[in-house]
Amino acid sequence: YLETLSGHERTVESLDFSDDGNNLISSGSEKSVFLWNLENGKIMKKFDMGKHRVQEVRFFPGSLNFLTAGTNGMVKIWDSKDGTLIRDLKFHKGKINSLSIHPTELILLSAGSDRNWVLWDLESGKKQINGSGHSSQILASRFSPEGNKFATAGSDLSVIIWNFPEGKELVRLKGHKKAITSLAFSPDGKFLASSSKDNRIIFWKLQPEISKNPYRLLEGHEFIVNHVLFSNDGEKLISVSKDKTMRLWGVKSGKLLRILHGDSN
Repeated sequence: YLETLSGHERTVESLDFSDDGNNLISSGSEKSVFLWNLENGKIMKKFDMGKHRVQEVRFFPGSLNFLTAGTNGMVKIWDSKDGTLIRDLKFHKGKINSLSIHPTELILLSAGSDRNWVLWDLESGKKQINGSGHSSQILASRFSPEGNKFATAGSDLSVIIWNFPEGKELVRLKGHKKAITSLAFSPDGKFLASSSKDNRIIFWKLQPEISKNPYRLLEGHEFIVNHVLFSNDGEKLISVSKDKTMRLWGVKSGKLLRILHGDSN
């Protein structure tokens, strides 16, 4: 690894890189948020969230201001200079599990345990539309790279793809045996990857048309797969699991390329 960033006292819940890649923001279960300078690995600022346990943190597009969401059911927008609260976004009636920002517009997608997803206008702070198609809590949500659709998934074992901005359901995908934990679109928009508590990863083919059948199944993790992410060139996928490994996969071949082992935690 390149470097270890130390500061959180408990579990790190969420991470996000700034647009220019020079900064990182992280949230921990000790109810704090850290802003990091990646050029020197130092903590720039620590923000105490009080009673707010942050499960998702994202940079506000084009700035170091940031958004948080978690157990209190609100999205909060913060000023990174002095840590003051800019705005609350209120709709969810329960924990917010996922945030995703539109690739070209100032639109936020939030999703949570109340089975609802919401599209927010980040300039005005107003709710645009909301929807609910899941029978249980939503654990993951993601905009496609072209921004014309988004996906949600969760405890009901379904991946649902919706069109943007109307929020109309396009297709429902079934293949996992347990709750779905994470979603990732490939950079070219041709594939969607989903990870699950069933220890597996599924590739779904989206182009030239969306297929309801799993395109490829990746197996190898020995416990829950928490996160998946495509490389910038779209040729590789990295998965992170509670089996204390990260695995690097070839997208075209589906083959395991490398296993990276974490520490005892």
